[in-house]
Parts: sequence; structure tokens; C-alpha cells
Amino acid sequence: MRKTSIFILVLLCSSILPSFNSYQIKANPFPTNPEITIISPTNTTYSNNSILLKIKITTKYDGYYFNSTEKRISYSLDGQEKIPLEITSYSYNEDTKTSAVEASTVLTDLINGTHTLSVYTEYDYDVHVIDSNSSISFSVDSANFFSIISMPKEYINYTITKTNGQFWAKVYGKYPIKISNTSSSQVQIPMVYPTPPNTTNIHITLNDIELSWTNYTQIYPQELHRTAIGDWSMIQCNLENVSETFLLEIQYEHPIQQINGEYVFLYDLNISPYLSPWSNRSTANFNLRFEIESKDLHVNTITTDGELNTVDYEVTKEQETETVTFQVFSEYSQPVPGDLIVSFNEGDELEQTNSNFFGSSYFTEYGAVLVVVFLTVVLVLLLFLKFRKRDEINE
Repeated sequence: MRKTSIFILVLLCSSILPSFNSYQIKANPFPTNPEITIISPTNTTYSNNSILLKIKITTKYDGYYFNSTEKRISYSLDGQEKIPLEITSYSYNEDTKTSAVEASTVLTDLINGTHTLSVYTEYDYDVHVIDSNSSISFSVDSANFFSIISMPKEYINYTITKTNGQFWAKVYGKYPIKISNTSSSQVQIPMVYPTPPNTTNIHITLNDIELSWTNYTQIYPQELHRTAIGDWSMIQCNLENVSETFLLEIQYEHPIQQINGEYVFLYDLNISPYLSPWSNRSTANFNLRFEIESKDLHVNTITTDGELNTVDYEVTKEQETETVTFQVFSEYSQPVPGDLIVSFNEGDELEQTNSNFFGSSYFTEYGAVLVVVFLTVVLVLLLFLKFRKRDEINE
């Protein structure tokens, strides 16, 4: 009887334990190894020496329970030293429990021939690191490159303001661009763009669609744009799936430098890549709106060797603003004008105080009323004195 009872107890325990244990040891899934997709370049032959590098990395369960403290992404070209890549976007899909990051840059100065690109990634979870890599081969043959990029006109608008004692330039450029002789109706153009020191509020749109950009100089510190007033950083942006004609718009703001007592700003007028025998002339239309008092305005172009050439301009005034307009022309097979450089001094602003309403406060909102009241009082006083004097004579 005892043996039978013990046997029944063992059977009962064995039937309960599996379900109990399976409930207790259930764990959250650890992220899978990153899956790298090289979007560009592809296994093909390219006809130019600058190619967009764009990748996408997906990882299941990353961000679901375990969050990586650091995502390290890099690439190597032809077995050379690894170069870090900056993440341009991150997203998480709640339905699939999958995270996705994208990174991009521009491969420049590629020589003709076959190249091997390798991409590496490491996701650090403190207690564990998961990694992955992927490679692709592509070729460059720039001897047959015959695409023509033209920009017959560009429009650059400046607004000069003063904020907290500092002069600022707000820049808005419109660039209608055309591509001819392309082998495909949809092409990709990697673009680098120089920015003045402390530039902020950068926005780039392609056919009214805002694009993301990265700090090119931060990734490649040696890559600087040399100008007559100092070295500038550059940003990098990818113009993807552009058609034969498209509109590029770039907006940004930057503080205006003070050099030798003058306020100076420069615009990088790099027009030579858009000139060819088939598009041999380009016009840059400038509109400078001064919302501050200024004087001693000078507009010049400056060549790479420092030669200044005066630019004629027209000025129109409207209330408290002054607008300066001019054009800069460039022609194929002629020396390029160089960058645009503008200098000015701060004007003498009228002080609006109540102590002298005949002066600046005369132009304030209540200045005219005060003058009328004052003249009325004076007239009444004169009449009073006149009649008083007459009464004294009559007496």
C-alpha cells in the first residue's frame, strides 16, 4: 500500500513539474545578429568617380527588451583601414519587433577598376556584443562619363538681421538643375556643401521633399572648404532618384563675421561644374535684404588668388528696409569670377527717446500728435499775452 501511494505521488509531481518549470524559465529573446543591406553601390559599373554609399541594418528584438548602448558602423574600401559611418536615421517596428538604422556617405576620388566594399557593424549590449559584416564588389569606368549637369540660373536671397547685438545672415537658395545624356531616367547625385562657421537651421529640399544630411567634415576632419575668410566645414547630402530636371533648395542661417572693423560675409559661388560647351553660361541672381541700418556697402567677387572685382548693384528702399540686387555672370572657357564677398559697416540708427520729441521721437507713433499739442499751447499762450497787453494799454 505504501509503495502504491509513493508511486502515485511521483506521477502527480511529474505531471505538475513540466508546466511549472516551463512557466518559470520563460525568458525575453536576445537580439539577433544585425543584418546588413548595402543599398548603394550595387554590383555594377559606374561612370563617375564619386559614388553614394548607403546601407540599412536591421536587428530583431533590438529595442524590444534589450537596448544596445552603442551601435558602431564602419566600412573599408579595398581592404584599407576602417572608416566610421554616421547613423542618419533610426526606426523601430512594433509589429515585427525589429529596429532599423541607415547610414550613408560619399565615396570620392575612386580610380577606374574593380573595388571591394566591406561594411562592419557592432551592437554593444554591455554584457554582450553582437556583430556582422557584408561585402560587395563594383567597378568604376569614368572614361565614358558624358553626363552634363547644367544650372543656367540660380537665385540666392539673403536677409540681414540683428539679434542680441549680433548680425545674422539668413540664406535661401533656389537651384533649378538639369541633367542631360544620362543612361538612366533616375540617377543619384552625392553632394557636399560648404557652410560658414556656426551655421544653424539647415534645411535641404529636393522638389519640395526635405532631405537628411550629415556633417561631412566631422566624419573626415581633413575635408575643409578653403575660402578667403577662413576654412569652412562641409555637410553631405544624397540627391536620390532625381529626374532630368529638378529643383534643389537650401536654407540656413549664420552669424556675420567682423574682420578689420567691417562686417563681412561670403557666398561660395562654385559654378564651374555646371558649365560646359553645351551649357556655356550661368547667371546667379542675388537679392540682399537689409533689415538693419548699414553703410559703406561693398560687393565684390574674389578669386582663389585673392583678386577682388567690383560688382555693380542697385538699391531700393522701403520704410525701414533696404534691398540690394545684382547679378554675377559665369561663362565656359572664361575665368570663373570666384566667390562673392560682401562687406558693410553698421549705420547710425536714430535713438527713439521721449526726451527729444523734435528729434527721433518725432517719428514715433505719437510724435505728430505731440507736436500739434505743443504748437496749440504756444499759440494760445501768444494770444493770451497779446490780449493781456492790449488790456493794459486800454487801462
